[in-house]
Amino acid sequence: MTPKEKDLRLTQLRREHEIIWTFETIGARSKTLRKLAENSAATHRASRDRIRALLIDADQEPPTPDPGYESRALVDTEAMQLRAQELLAQLIQVQLELIPVGTHTVRAQAIEALSELAISSVAWGAPAQAFPGLD
Repeated sequence: MTPKEKDLRLTQLRREHEIIWTFETIGARSKTLRKLAENSAATHRASRDRIRALLIDADQEPPTPDPGYESRALVDTEAMQLRAQELLAQLIQVQLELIPVGTHTVRAQAIEALSELAISSVAWGAPAQAFPGLD
């Protein structure tokens, strides 16, 4: 793992910690979004676990989650959907940055993750984009 990839993986793991916490908070607060939030949290827990394993294999101590994240804005369905879209967009950006610095396998995984993140973003109410993250 190159130093740049390692930095991106650390950022990715921090973002995964936050998005899991946020989805769990949304699931606890919203009956309307509960199922989507639970499914999304489960997906991102699996991603978090994969990233942690990659970092450990690279002799890098994985960061732990923060004790909490900003949640005051999560007051209604629209605000919850918007926050989910923002966090997913951050993960999309990390995946885009991984593509040029990784091996063929890393690039393929990043492209697959981009597809999954785009589908998830649409499920959370974002408009569909042909190439997520590329404006």
